Amino acid sequence: MENLDLLYAGYDIHKGCTDKHSHRGWEILYVIDGAFNINFSGQESIECSAGDLLILAPHVVHERVNLAKTKTYFAVFEVDNPKWESPVLVHTGKDRLLERWLHDISELHKSNIPEQAVTLLQAVIQRIEYLMPKQDAIAGFHPAVRRSCQFMSEHFSENITIADVAKESSVSQSHLNLLFRDCLDMTPLQYLRMVRMQAARQLLLNPFCNISEIASMCGFEDMHYFTRAFKKFHGVPPGVFRNDPGKYADTENVTNV
Repeated sequence: MENLDLLYAGYDIHKGCTDKHSHRGWEILYVIDGAFNINFSGQESIECSAGDLLILAPHVVHERVNLAKTKTYFAVFEVDNPKWESPVLVHTGKDRLLERWLHDISELHKSNIPEQAVTLLQAVIQRIEYLMPKQDAIAGFHPAVRRSCQFMSEHFSENITIADVAKESSVSQSHLNLLFRDCLDMTPLQYLRMVRMQAARQLLLNPFCNISEIASMCGFEDMHYFTRAFKKFHGVPPGVFRNDPGKYADTENVTNV
């Protein structure tokens, strides 16, 4: 799997309800013991129990209502061209390999051994795909939204407009805005900015790319505008992020950019 970047991993034990939140990357959430409901804005909740594994897309706001004292493993990561829609629920039957590997990823992350953690995460993803039912676990987004997301992911480095995106998806711009609000709770422009910021974060990890080059590769003609946009999104300018990316792993401001 290309450009897989583990942001963090671990395990937790919770009772009651967690606050609404989202993650910068994809999240794998595996239930070791207990049970909980995951609630989404405007969508049906998903109930998970021991042996279930849930995959959530980046930036999806959710809250967790634990039905009992619940222990979970989690891993949050970024990846190019993911193969899943979200959310995805997989009944693993308490798969021993998944549980052991997620535990090991947690330990490797805690021990600051990222290369081995990423290698094991690749194995986890392959194992999940092996265990997945052939049919979609949960219905996906509207086809126009899926086409738009794919188009923006493939052309974010170009000078594209939301009008271009709507035309590519065969809907009006106003209708596309409504669809994105319903499916993703954000506008297409916010989604495009989010895609560009994800690319910028990955490029900033390369010390041989300067800020001006990264701005251009992410679809910004003006480096100073890119710097302002990056700071508005992440709370810090690109140079500060580059010096300590782990510190700002989940720092973002999607709704107001």
